[in-house]
Amino acid sequence: IWGGSCMLTQLQDDPWWRVDLEVTKHISSVKIFARDSYQSRMAGYRIMVSDTMDIADAAVCYTAVEGVAPPQEGHVPCEASGQYLWIQTLGRGYVQMCEVEIYPLESSLCDEGTTCDPNTVCTRPNGVDECSDCISGTYVVGGSCEEIPNLARSCGPSGDTACFATQSSQEGGFEASRAVDGSTNRDIWGGSCMLTQLQDDPWWRVDLEVTKHISSVKIFARDSYQSRMAGYRIMVSDTMDIADAAVCYTAVEGVAPPQEGHVPCEASG
Repeated sequence: IWGGSCMLTQLQDDPWWRVDLEVTKHISSVKIFARDSYQSRMAGYRIMVSDTMDIADAAVCYTAVEGVAPPQEGHVPCEASGQYLWIQTLGRGYVQMCEVEIYPLESSLCDEGTTCDPNTVCTRPNGVDECSDCISGTYVVGGSCEEIPNLARSCGPSGDTACFATQSSQEGGFEASRAVDGSTNRDIWGGSCMLTQLQDDPWWRVDLEVTKHISSVKIFARDSYQSRMAGYRIMVSDTMDIADAAVCYTAVEGVAPPQEGHVPCEASG
């Protein structure tokens, strides 16, 4: 917060931050870089889009689960069109962020440093500078669009099945494999969520079969009781011993995973 690049409102009812994109833009997601402390001040935030400067005209495109603050650094979905984008904390509180990036629909998701053509180096477009026609979920490899692989479902002889998962304990029938079954249904009763028992330092682990180079992890959180995972972390190792695991991401104290979003984890294991 003291690095000269963060905004902060006063303590007030329903504080907000707004950006004017100058013209109507078609938005797919918003990436928030949260303050490195007191992140829980924005618990219960929402994102809205409008064509006017009146917040009453704004349509909600994303609402966080009650008690959940923005991820330290991660995308949240916001499929909407408008000239103004708003981020608001509901109730008495603050808005505090250090950077906001807004991504368009049908945008390039090239990895930084990937060449789109011999004369253009692609970076994430942040609303402008699209250097390929790749759609969301793809990236550029050698001038062509390739699907971003989900390493958790790249196991087996043909490399297209779910990897083996396990967890520290199991509540009822909520087994570890459900987290990599290919379904993003966030309803705990929908047959596709895992759940440990209440215990000290619970964990979930997936075996990628061979060493993989990882850039990020996308978590689809349960649609309720999300705050149960507040203070989570992500680790990578070359063995099955958690003591050997190196931390690649640690959430701010009190912050749970996003409802649906990427968190950075640059590691190999």
